[in-house]
Amino acid sequence: MNIPIAFSDLAVIVPISFIVQMLPVSVNGFGVREATFGFYFSRLGLPLESALLVSFMGAALIMLFSLSGGVVYLARSARR
Repeated sequence: MNIPIAFSDLAVIVPISFIVQMLPVSVNGFGVREATFGFYFSRLGLPLESALLVSFMGAALIMLFSLSGGVVYLARSARR
């Protein structure tokens, strides 16, 4: 992933994306998150493909961490 974007730009885009994806206009923020990243990446002169890649990687990490929490929950409830 060789995307030339500064950390300071990501520090602005990611929190805005999290806030926008909480709006109740889509399922789990899909589509809204990608549109937000696409808009800001285009303003920075970066390709849309990079915006989608960063957005999907973030969504995959969120799902991975959620899945690990679900496994811990199931393991604890099985002991009871």
